[in-house]
This record gives sequence, C-alpha cells and structure tokens, in this order.
Amino acid sequence: MARELPGVEAVLTWKDVPGHNGFGIIGDNWPVLCEDRVRFRGDTIAIVAAVDKETAELAVSLMEVVYRPLPTVTTSAEALAPAAVRLHEQGNIMHSMSLSHGDIREGMAAAELFRKNTKEVGNKK
Repeated sequence: MARELPGVEAVLTWKDVPGHNGFGIIGDNWPVLCEDRVRFRGDTIAIVAAVDKETAELAVSLMEVVYRPLPTVTTSAEALAPAAVRLHEQGNIMHSMSLSHGDIREGMAAAELFRKNTKEVGNKK
C-alpha cells in the first residue's frame, strides 16, 4: 500500500540490502534493516524515500508490522541461561575476548600490589 502512494519513490526492506545485511562497532552482527526480529525500539525495519516529509510519514502510517513480543530478560544470568531467547544467531554474548602478554603467574608473583576485581552488568533481583 505504501509503495503505491503517489510521491513515494521507494520502500526498502532487508530484502533490498545487497550482500551482507550487517554492521557494528565490534563486529557486523547488527542488521542494517531487521529481517526476522526487532531487538529494540530503535531498530530500523524499512526505509521510505518520498518527494517530501509529509508523503513519507503518510507512507509509514500505511505500513503494517506485526510484532510478537519476546520474553523480557533483565539480568545477564537470564540472558545466558540455556533456555533464553537468542537475540543473535550465535547467542546473547555480543563480544568476548581475552588479552594476555607474558606469564601471568610470574607477573603476579613479582608484583608489589595485586588487585582482583569482578564486574557484573545487569539488574539484580
């Protein structure tokens, strides 16, 4: 319906993205245009090109999107549970890495001061 509106030049979806439909700061695991799921309210599902802003807004209002809400996950423990809804194909860990240089045990033994910290991200219930 939106595509047929006079003044609408194009309506693009994930099907119109040539090649890999992804980008990101750490990896290209974020879709340019969502295909099968929306992960947050700001995700883009379509692009409308029209002769003016009013026509584009009218075209958007004519589009119908059906959302099936996913279960709410509020802690990292819930996100990492085996039965958790997967936000990405590979799971719910966006990025993981390990850095090391030299022999860690030797370095700790030679250190004047050694501090160990644990950081957790997410809400605690």
